[in-house]
Amino acid sequence: MRALFIGLVSALALGAGAALAADLPLAVKATPAPPPSAVNWTGCYVNGGGGYGMWNQDSYIEGTTPVIIPGSPNATAGGRGWFGVAGGGCDYQFNLLGAGHCS
Repeated sequence: MRALFIGLVSALALGAGAALAADLPLAVKATPAPPPSAVNWTGCYVNGGGGYGMWNQDSYIEGTTPVIIPGSPNATAGGRGWFGVAGGGCDYQFNLLGAGHCS
């Protein structure tokens, strides 16, 4: 009976140590942050675009007084047409004083 009691007490003691160890935080290994990626704006480009545009303006005069300017009191003005644009260029990034990367 005494051997059984000693066995139970020792089993509880071993189990309690493991339970207390589970509450401890894990050791975290500090790893350095990766270096920032270097952005390079050097390069050439081409661009283009196009479209269609139109506008219309109607103007008219209402009133009972006589018109001083000869001609029709109503007029329409407007325009429409296609347009296009093309372009290109090159950029070069200077690395002055070692400050050539974005962070």
